[in-house]
Amino acid sequence: MINLSAVVNNPDLTYDITIQRATGGYLDKSVYKTDPPTRFIVTGVFDPDSLKEITPTPEGSRGTGSISFMCNESVELYTTHNLADGNDISDQIILNPGASYEAAYRIVSVNAAYGIRVVQAQRVGAV
Repeated sequence: MINLSAVVNNPDLTYDITIQRATGGYLDKSVYKTDPPTRFIVTGVFDPDSLKEITPTPEGSRGTGSISFMCNESVELYTTHNLADGNDISDQIILNPGASYEAAYRIVSVNAAYGIRVVQAQRVGAV
């Protein structure tokens, strides 16, 4: 088998991508409080699946997009789901963090094979 981790670890091909992780919250005197999200850097290769798609909604059309991201298999990335301890967890890919044109992509699929982790993500919000 081919180990593709050499490709996603090649500094000539990779980018630093910011991942924002949000975990569950807790109930404090009838008020639900969420833990602040944390951000960390993952190195890998990303590819836009499509430049722009238009999704009709009852409120009007929304511009959406999706990307694929490939990183080392040792990096744990999550879709939105419940953990065994009852908390929720959700990861997002943040492109151009801190800029006025920062874009967030919610991770919708995570697969691991051949030494790499392949992530599919969809844009959050309208463009």
